[in-house]
Amino acid sequence: MDKRRTAVNIGCICLIFLFIFGFYKCIQWDNTSRREQEEAKEQKELDEKAADEKAYEQAKEYMENYRISLQKKMRAAGIEDLRVCYEQYNQRTYSDTYNFLDDDSDYQYFYYELSYYCDSIDSIFEEATKDGNYDPFVELLKEECKVKDQRPVERDGFYKIFVGDRKYAVKINERDPEGELTISREYGVYYRIEQGEDGYELYTNRGKIYPEEEKNGSGSGNSGSASGDAGGSGSGSFYGDAGGSGSDSFSGHSGGSGSLKKTDPYDVDDYDDPDDFAEEWAEEFGDDDYDDGYDDAYDYWEEEYDD
Repeated sequence: MDKRRTAVNIGCICLIFLFIFGFYKCIQWDNTSRREQEEAKEQKELDEKAADEKAYEQAKEYMENYRISLQKKMRAAGIEDLRVCYEQYNQRTYSDTYNFLDDDSDYQYFYYELSYYCDSIDSIFEEATKDGNYDPFVELLKEECKVKDQRPVERDGFYKIFVGDRKYAVKINERDPEGELTISREYGVYYRIEQGEDGYELYTNRGKIYPEEEKNGSGSGNSGSASGDAGGSGSGSFYGDAGGSGSDSFSGHSGGSGSLKKTDPYDVDDYDDPDDFAEEWAEEFGDDDYDDGYDDAYDYWEEEYDD
């Protein structure tokens, strides 16, 4: 009887031990499995981050090569110091700007916007229009616009990048639609051509300057639209005396003939105090942001003010 009881007790003890051991192993397995899952998740995140960084570097390299190639072609059209620049946008800003819906979940997009700058654009404008005729300058911008409109576009509209099993795409757009071109200098000064009803029209940051609107029923000296064959006039360089900084801009002309009157787009000389000028023009220099534009306006006054 005692032996039987002893055997039963030993069996119970063994069962309890096996239960505890099995329970411990289950906990250990669960912890190991959870740790492996966390490690796999962390590794996946690291791999995805590394792939994103590699794709971003490839996208930047592609954009830089694209920019250099387009810049070379546009400089050959006549403006020798024209610069092609680009800015990266996030998905929301790009979609709001260009009404683009990213409906392909297989790709992650890099969004870029092109823009065009020239430090000597004022000097080029002065040289090309020194006889009061705007046609040469308009023809030059038309040639540049042609090159811009013929810029290469990838198949499907974007450049594809593959890193492992992840897919990326570079999407490029620009502010000016086909047939229009804006070339900017600093401080919001720009020259822009766009197709009007009767031909190309020329604008600056101060408004439309060519062709002039008719006044009192009679047209001014340059009231006609830009004309002439753009095939040759834009092939050379209207560089003129472009060695300067191009800090002055020019608008309007006197009676349609004679030389242009050199003016400042913001009438700096009307302000004796840079703070007064900055307060007046801060929002325009900062694209409606007073704080961002104040310092730029102040610097512009110091650069342009003629003591």
